[in-house]
Amino acid sequence: RDSFANLMVLAIYLKEFLDDDELTVLNAYIKKMNKKFIQPDAFNNVDKGFYAMGNGGIPNLIYAHWSDNKNLAAKEFNFRFMQINKLFYEDGYINNNSFRGYRGLWYHSYGLNSALGYVYLANLWGAKVPEKILFKLTQASRILNLGISDYEKYASRKYDGEQNNNKYKKKHARMHTHQEAIAIDTLMEMVTGIILEYDAI
Repeated sequence: RDSFANLMVLAIYLKEFLDDDELTVLNAYIKKMNKKFIQPDAFNNVDKGFYAMGNGGIPNLIYAHWSDNKNLAAKEFNFRFMQINKLFYEDGYINNNSFRGYRGLWYHSYGLNSALGYVYLANLWGAKVPEKILFKLTQASRILNLGISDYEKYASRKYDGEQNNNKYKKKHARMHTHQEAIAIDTLMEMVTGIILEYDAI
């Protein structure tokens, strides 16, 4: 799903340079791949964790852009804002992500980056981002900074949900910002106004 979404981004950049025959072939391919890889779980109502590509929301938006489907985009924004609101807690921690043992901060930054990127795209589409979402992402940005500056305090927050993927031993720790949280510093500042703490790792 996510690999195909990245291919669609390339297709969008190429679209204006394609002749009618090329566009017909590519459009048929994209429709088929969307049906096979994106749509089956495009609106899964998950109960824990926010991860890559906005939990499937960004591939939906890319396809909506390719196909100029504003109804799909509107449905996607409404659904994903509901998901972010459910999975991001009032204090800024993220259900599942923030509580994965010695990799909690790593996964927190990964999920936060994904949500920030999603909201940035929502702004580009002209969608109204709920104040509640902006508040929670601001809190989550502050919690990331807490984890960078005081990991012990960050990790002291108890989690009462079911967690079966936090068995990482200290020797496998990743107590830093995720290396694939691309441009998280820029996104944090643009979306929330929070400056990312210096993270040497």
